[in-house]
Amino acid sequence: MLGNRERVYQMRHAFLGPQFNDEAIKGVLDNCKIPYEYSLTEDKLIAEVARQLEQGKIVGWFRGAMEFGPRSLGARSILASPTSEMMRDNLNAFIKHREEFRPFCAAVPEERTEEFFEASALNEFLQGVSQIKESKRQLIPAAVFGNGLVRVHSVSRKTNPSFWKLLSKFGESSGVPVLLNTSYNLRGEPMVASPANAYRTFSSSGLDLLVMENFLIKK
Repeated sequence: MLGNRERVYQMRHAFLGPQFNDEAIKGVLDNCKIPYEYSLTEDKLIAEVARQLEQGKIVGWFRGAMEFGPRSLGARSILASPTSEMMRDNLNAFIKHREEFRPFCAAVPEERTEEFFEASALNEFLQGVSQIKESKRQLIPAAVFGNGLVRVHSVSRKTNPSFWKLLSKFGESSGVPVLLNTSYNLRGEPMVASPANAYRTFSSSGLDLLVMENFLIKK
């Protein structure tokens, strides 16, 4: 319509929102006298979070720049293991407080997506659904709805390296590099956008752990 022959901008990722450094997060936690653990390395933090997820814990994940748009893509997320069907019910009933039939996204490293799901060009930005491969269905029952359908999010190591590392680490210990992922908010509220809001949502919900950059808060 404008007569332009070439596309000037191509959207590579959706991490265009606000981001908070360790100093800003520490200020909020210290001001509110909130106890926390601080990891000097990302690898140590991710190993601990993966271990907790495998034990059935539900995690608030607040790392990097916030997503722009209608989908949670691993920066402001609630994460849980998909290996038990009960986890979907727990998330709906005790965290999100919504209808029991509503599905959650399955986040997976992009290079392993087709190991579990049929190929789709919509997975990167979580804009569609895919069919799970029959041989993998019993491995992630909490992510499956309808007739073998899954809302798939393929996670790029280039655009979200920390979330990609968490998925890979969880896969090393559990055998399944897939996590349930839903937006970090409670029913009727917007996605959390600040450390203070992230902690308020954590403390008033059934979440077990909260990760904010390299800070880990437990109940």
